Amino acid sequence: MVTLTLEQAQGVLESAGLACKFAGEEEGMVVEQSIAAGTKVDRGSTVTVKLEILPTGSAEGQAA
Repeated sequence: MVTLTLEQAQGVLESAGLACKFAGEEEGMVVEQSIAAGTKVDRGSTVTVKLEILPTGSAEGQAA
């Protein structure tokens, strides 16, 4: 979920039956997550995502 916004990350997690908690900035992009992508977890588990405001053009997949 790295480089997603909080809203995007919440949508992905909720559609997978997981809860989302956030740390760091109140807005920005996901730079870290508490459970690695692909890890099998129980439905209802909570994933904590850390948000940071990234400099323009630094997020993967974005045009500079």
